[in-house]
Amino acid sequence: MNQALVAVITAPVLCAGFLFYFGRVARRVGLVDVPDARKRHRQSVPLVGGLAVWASLIVLVLLSSVSLGSYRILAFCLLIILAIGLLDDLKEVSAHLRIDRKSTRLNS
Repeated sequence: MNQALVAVITAPVLCAGFLFYFGRVARRVGLVDVPDARKRHRQSVPLVGGLAVWASLIVLVLLSSVSLGSYRILAFCLLIILAIGLLDDLKEVSAHLRIDRKSTRLNS
């Protein structure tokens, strides 16, 4: 089977599995978004979507025949963006800082 087709089929399955697992962990440790006057959801929502997507991407790259060498910088930049996102979820990071740090990393 074509490697690209396998990745297209595998990526959402992996991501859903990571969302399920990370969601359970997030609820246990309190990494959830609680509804308030500004937020429209009805119950607490785990803040792990970015982590699930990043983990899926890394697993797919590691399982593929693609050389990680040419993607090291991209993986590193994505890791920085993930870290900023996780920090924002744990502590409200100002929008200015998030945009500044993400654009600095992507432009370098």
